[in-house]
Amino acid sequence: MSKITKSEILFVEILDSLDIYCEKIPETNKSKTSDFKVGKKNTSYWELKGLNENDNEKSIIKNVENGVLKSYSIDSKRVVNSIKNSKGQLKKYSNLGNPCILVLSDDRDFITKDLFFTDKIKSLLLGNRHYQENEKGELVEIYKELSMFTNRKKYISAIAIMYHDSKEIIIYHNPYTDISLVGSSILEKFPNQYKVEKNEIGHYWEKVT
Repeated sequence: MSKITKSEILFVEILDSLDIYCEKIPETNKSKTSDFKVGKKNTSYWELKGLNENDNEKSIIKNVENGVLKSYSIDSKRVVNSIKNSKGQLKKYSNLGNPCILVLSDDRDFITKDLFFTDKIKSLLLGNRHYQENEKGELVEIYKELSMFTNRKKYISAIAIMYHDSKEIIIYHNPYTDISLVGSSILEKFPNQYKVEKNEIGHYWEKVT
């Protein structure tokens, strides 16, 4: 049996504070499972993926602690792998009609945290947008690139970002999912949720109210 992680402890703490029932799913050698089953009646399945320091980032922390101050490059390319690696833990539940949420958190030291972590995830969900100024001087979306989720990964209903410092979970709904949770009672106790909308300017993220 694997040891419960720091992120899992925080996840349970946050859901307890929102009075949301959750239970840890025991790991088995026979098949992959998600980390948590959430809700007693309207059940959803949640998989946690945290970014920890790799060898390069550990070296950066050591250098900074030793007074070696210079410009370092930090990114969240590993977010893509975290999303890809969640397939085995989530897709089987989605195939049975259950909503699935992937929880991502940047568990790295403050020195190596990516300031664009959230923007990276939103871009992966929606796709990069390109704008051009119209005759009124407004920036208008002229086209949107295919995202990592366009016509794929429909088994993920939403991506939730968990923040250790503020102890909160912010949910970004997957606009391409087969099982949408926008307005669902399953997530009604989460105060911070965002969905994709579109107007004459283009696509944008709007808070769910």
